[in-house]
Amino acid sequence: MKPLKRLWDATGKTTAFFIAMGGCMLVLGWTWHRLDQRYDVQQFVGTPGYAIGATAMVSALILGLTTGGVLLAILDRRAPLPVDPEFPPTRLVYIHGEGEPERCSCHGRPIADGQEILHWPQPAKLLCVKEGDVE
Repeated sequence: MKPLKRLWDATGKTTAFFIAMGGCMLVLGWTWHRLDQRYDVQQFVGTPGYAIGATAMVSALILGLTTGGVLLAILDRRAPLPVDPEFPPTRLVYIHGEGEPERCSCHGRPIADGQEILHWPQPAKLLCVKEGDVE
């Protein structure tokens, strides 16, 4: 059950996005190769206009998706968490209980036992605290 939980946790990460996009590029290349072997694609692909148009479309699609993913990852990391005046974040020391340790919401790494953390109540998150962080 643990490998499935780890796989589920990893699917929302930026690395999973880049692996999926790399897989899409491999499938796309393999599909064109199989299409070329099965049919005489050279008759219609051999024209310069088709080759330039197809290459431009596929390149624009892949570059657009990759750029969008990178920008979303950067914006997600830069977005400040909202502070509810009634429930402000509190500085705590993490004590590991049973099961797997909680993960830091900002980095996704497991929180070490005894590490100082910020408990963000709304939305519920645990954030690691580094030296020099501003409260």
